[in-house]
Amino acid sequence: MFNLVFRLLWCSFVLSNEVGFIHPSQFATLERDPEAGSSRSEASDALDGGDGSFLIRDHKLGISSEVVLLLYKAAREQFMNAIAEYRNLGDLSLPSAEALGIVVMKCSKALVLLNTDYRTA
Repeated sequence: MFNLVFRLLWCSFVLSNEVGFIHPSQFATLERDPEAGSSRSEASDALDGGDGSFLIRDHKLGISSEVVLLLYKAAREQFMNAIAEYRNLGDLSLPSAEALGIVVMKCSKALVLLNTDYRTA
């Protein structure tokens, strides 16, 4: 599941600048919207394998409300693990510390993005 979180982050920060949560019943309508051009983008298919959890159109990323909680829990678990590892490192100048710092930052972004309490989407 956490690979999905990193794919979400990659797409949300590289391919889009707007993120929103979409009710699953709205995906069918959005996918066949004639004003939007093509049905599903290749990026949408690459992100979710075509299961309808994500939709990328123009510069917008839509996340199904069905998977938000799963993604949030996976990001939180990975964040807590990375923070624990980071704190246990003795020498923060090691390359492994820098790599862990990057993981912590990516997980932080995912948590803010997916947490509906912050109204980020």
